[in-house]
Amino acid sequence: MMMAWAVAAVAGVVSAPLGAPPAGPYDARLCVTVASQAPNCGPAQAQISADGGLRVRIHDIAYHLSFEQGALLGITTHGNMQVADFVSSYRWAGTTLMFGDGPRGLQFELQLLPRSQRAAASATQDADAPNSATKANNSR
Repeated sequence: MMMAWAVAAVAGVVSAPLGAPPAGPYDARLCVTVASQAPNCGPAQAQISADGGLRVRIHDIAYHLSFEQGALLGITTHGNMQVADFVSSYRWAGTTLMFGDGPRGLQFELQLLPRSQRAAASATQDADAPNSATKANNSR
């Protein structure tokens, strides 16, 4: 496939992309827009490697993303089978990555949240929940 050639051509030039969050595991929300339809969003798991590569998993679909010479190189797999590849421009805005697969008319938005932050946010929500219920009962 064409992607194998593109990856081989830039294999020696691997570095973390400018503006990317630090390496580590993340909980994520991936939104995919097809053509002019509304985005379809759902939970995902993400891992940024030390060299800046990004792997995003949704059930048995995985997106293997690398950032080479200013472009995002994407390979989509279903289980162990490669089902698509693409080269795209991309943009990081904080912990949100935006990119596309032009030939297929797809736009992606990946929002990352470090797992430690999610656990802390969940604990805060759990701690506030009894107070909210008490306040609601007291206001009756």
